[in-house]
Amino acid sequence: MKNELDMRRTIKLKHRVLNAVFTRRIVLARVLDGLKLFAAVSRIPLLGRLHPLTKPSNNYFTNLPMNVDIQADSVPLPPAIATELIKRAKYHHILDKCLCRHGRDCKKHNHDIGCLFLGASGLDVVPQFSRRVTAEEALAHVERGLADGLMPMIGRFRVDNYAFLLPDHHTLLGVCFCCDCCCFMNYYRPTPQELLEPIYPLLEGLEIKVTERCQACGRCTGTCRMRAITVKNGRAHHSERCRGCGRCASTCINNAVDIRITDSNYFEKTLEKFLTIAKI
Repeated sequence: MKNELDMRRTIKLKHRVLNAVFTRRIVLARVLDGLKLFAAVSRIPLLGRLHPLTKPSNNYFTNLPMNVDIQADSVPLPPAIATELIKRAKYHHILDKCLCRHGRDCKKHNHDIGCLFLGASGLDVVPQFSRRVTAEEALAHVERGLADGLMPMIGRFRVDNYAFLLPDHHTLLGVCFCCDCCCFMNYYRPTPQELLEPIYPLLEGLEIKVTERCQACGRCTGTCRMRAITVKNGRAHHSERCRGCGRCASTCINNAVDIRITDSNYFEKTLEKFLTIAKI
């Protein structure tokens, strides 16, 4: 009885602390600055594979390109991955605000489209600014994010456990709705490729190609948060840093970026991977 009472008091105290941090923009901004510095430590030689934010056993996430034309023969398109995971999940929880956009006072996108959490651990997120929802409400939340021009990224993020003081029980899968200006994932931009690839791979079977329709206007370069696009010899080029978010395709006024799925089994492989890393 005493242990249960102590646990309740601890949880209540945790929620009060987090509520005080996340509802005050100036405090939240300093927390984000601290996380940026924490992420930078992962780039110190020999520390990267041990660092919580770049350790493969702690992190695995990928972009799901949406709101773009994707060439795929007789296979489900990437949005179907999010839909299927939401339908299979027993627990759905939504943050009332995106902490990144709120903390950075984003001027381009809605602050009120927060992360979607799948899995039982989502229930322990601070109740003052989150709520449990149905699968239908979760699907509607995804559509709302897409309508605002946000790009969904899905996976297991160790930073979520730190941010919400949650023990890691492998019961939390996050769907983040990212902008190119404020998202925490921008802190991974300088991460060495050998550390980035195991934790933040390109979606299985995804291929991005710039066609002859490219006019070398450079519009796409500013939309890539990984800074993976350069213009040379009259055409845009994607480096190995490209993570396949599809933002370049959605902003190209010449429809010069082709995105295609080359692996007919990509849907099953991706779904299996996510269901393996988190019980939802």
